Amino acid sequence: MATEFPHCDITSVDIVPITAHVPRPNIKYEVYDLYAGLAEEDNSFDYISCRHIQLAVKEYDRLLFDLHRVLRPGGLLCIAEVENYLFEVDNPPYTTIAFNSFPNVCHGIQMVRNSITNQGVDLEAIYHVGDWMRPGSEWWRRTGQKYQIPPQQIAKAETGIHPMRSHIVLMPTGGWHPNPSVSQVGSLISRLWQLTWRQLEGPLVENGMNADEAKGVSRSCIEELAQGDENKIKSIVKYWMWWGFKPEQDPE
Repeated sequence: MATEFPHCDITSVDIVPITAHVPRPNIKYEVYDLYAGLAEEDNSFDYISCRHIQLAVKEYDRLLFDLHRVLRPGGLLCIAEVENYLFEVDNPPYTTIAFNSFPNVCHGIQMVRNSITNQGVDLEAIYHVGDWMRPGSEWWRRTGQKYQIPPQQIAKAETGIHPMRSHIVLMPTGGWHPNPSVSQVGSLISRLWQLTWRQLEGPLVENGMNADEAKGVSRSCIEELAQGDENKIKSIVKYWMWWGFKPEQDPE
């Protein structure tokens, strides 16, 4: 993005250092604790992209509140998260969990979801972002009081995001799709899931499972995903996208 838009100043925020970044004159890299709030000035960004963060923070509602604070009036907010389920490819809108096609993976996902929920993460939040952040929503006052945010800041936040639109991208898991390009993407997604399962033994152990059981769950999910990719077994994941603008007039 920094290369494509050299006239823009960009701030990249990570909650942990993930990879080495290439220095560029128009981008600065930040790593900090989101529980302390966003260390940025009010009304300081024209565009905010918040992606793949829901699983990493317990106070997701507080983060969304803070994103509104640092967005300039007229600025664009985009939020994107993967819905952490695997679905059968049956009939739109594809709400059937893929227990038939990927039983081990779906049982494993439920175990991980239980573990993450027990740690205080709200996995249902992504379904409610649009309702929460609309202008005048009761959510602004409720969240502000929950985190002891000053009343005048709550009043400013109640301008909300408008219009708050959403789109769900259906992504294939595995190389089953007839379009070669989409099939390639599906295989990459399957491999990403397999890599992810190698890192999920820890959360399972934290939720009370012994290490050998956790390793067995992880291994069975990896094997099932690999076989599904090879055998063109159909399934999809859903990628939720929300976006909208902060109203031009920010109340005093």
